[in-house]
Amino acid sequence: MNSQSQRIGQGYMSALILFCAIVGSAPVFGQAGTWTLIDARQHPRFSTVIFGIDCIAPDDCAVMINLGAEFGEMVRRTDDAGRGWRNAFFDTTVTGVGRTFRHLTHWDLAYPAAKHIFLACDSGVVRRSSDDGRSWQETQTEYINRFHNFDMYDANFGLAYIKGTRIVHTTDGWLSWRSRDLESILSNYDPDVPPYGINDIKQISPDSMIALCVSKTSRLIVRSTDGGESWEAFKGPPGCRYMHFVTAQEGWAVGGVSTGLGHRLRDQICHTTDGGVTWEMVYDEEVEPAFGLWRVDFADRLHGIAVGNLRKIYFTSDGGRTWRQPAVPPTEVLHNILRVSYPTPRRAYIGNSNGDVIRWDAQTTTVTERAAAATTGLRCYPQPAEDELRIALPAAAAGKDGVLVIRDLLGRRILSRTVASALPAFDISTRGLAAGQYLLHYSYDGDAGANSYSASYVISK
Repeated sequence: MNSQSQRIGQGYMSALILFCAIVGSAPVFGQAGTWTLIDARQHPRFSTVIFGIDCIAPDDCAVMINLGAEFGEMVRRTDDAGRGWRNAFFDTTVTGVGRTFRHLTHWDLAYPAAKHIFLACDSGVVRRSSDDGRSWQETQTEYINRFHNFDMYDANFGLAYIKGTRIVHTTDGWLSWRSRDLESILSNYDPDVPPYGINDIKQISPDSMIALCVSKTSRLIVRSTDGGESWEAFKGPPGCRYMHFVTAQEGWAVGGVSTGLGHRLRDQICHTTDGGVTWEMVYDEEVEPAFGLWRVDFADRLHGIAVGNLRKIYFTSDGGRTWRQPAVPPTEVLHNILRVSYPTPRRAYIGNSNGDVIRWDAQTTTVTERAAAATTGLRCYPQPAEDELRIALPAAAAGKDGVLVIRDLLGRRILSRTVASALPAFDISTRGLAAGQYLLHYSYDGDAGANSYSASYVISK
């Protein structure tokens, strides 16, 4: 599940000083954008449902697709924003209990770092790959029930939960694990409330874990800040069922509360700035279709997305002060939204109940990007950058296929990426690069001098 916007760049760099042409203030994005249907399905005859989607960069995502009881699940990977896909996992294994044979069902996916994919499965099983799905290892815990929601802070720290009140967590990428049953904490906090069960979990830092627990009438937050040694309970966000944390202190939760008329729900969005100890209701409206909200994700502290059933999508670009609904694709393209990943303010991915993935790309109209597109040089910003570098192309290069290469001062190639139908400006992740000076080279239509551009920048930690 996606704590990705929190994880990108944390611990890797403190400043990025650019010796490119420096552009002005950072872009501000509204909700205007384009929607692109990405067919992540391997075969149209499968009855498919998106069970998980996680992105570590604007172009780099993993999607888990349920193909129905007869065919099991598959994991698909893209590193070009959905223009091409490859299978990273396709389960054809069946397990037998008596005379009943079935696939080992996979219920959730986490893609926290390059090449590292984790799957939460039936029967207390975690499957993991550290080579981008080319090989898989299996961890069998002592539990016989399925793992539900799954969240990884990075390739080492993560947690899952078993239906009810048990959390299972790891500090070494599921080579080993520990667990804690939260039942006594929940019952002692609110003994007169109907039983609570865990509904969502988040690993918000290496030492901090949080569970959102739900009863018929109330919500509780149970949190550990010492790696699971001790846990505390707090009153939770009313009506909310799913969370996302931007930092270890700032988080969001979404859900819905009954209007009293049949199954109709009011959309609710809550905000915390103290790690889930207290919550403020920032949005509480009855909006058609009135089924509440199911997922939330933030690209950074300002830009968020909340989604729900029957094509319901909200965006915020001001840190949650206002939430707006953009124009959405037609019903035949977008129906029940099950998953969302928002790796950058300029791009989001939505997983649909019919097995499709839909990509949203923001329309940006900032003065800085218009100025950059009108020049004949290559521009990079912001200054300094914390987790990604934005590259603004000259007008002649926009819309054409290009090649981006980054080298160190010894001329060694550090990164090479093909950019298809390049936007006037796009992002690259700078996480994982060592401190030092780098050379950036971009070319299109071959590598003739008139069609190539260079810039340099320094990473300091």
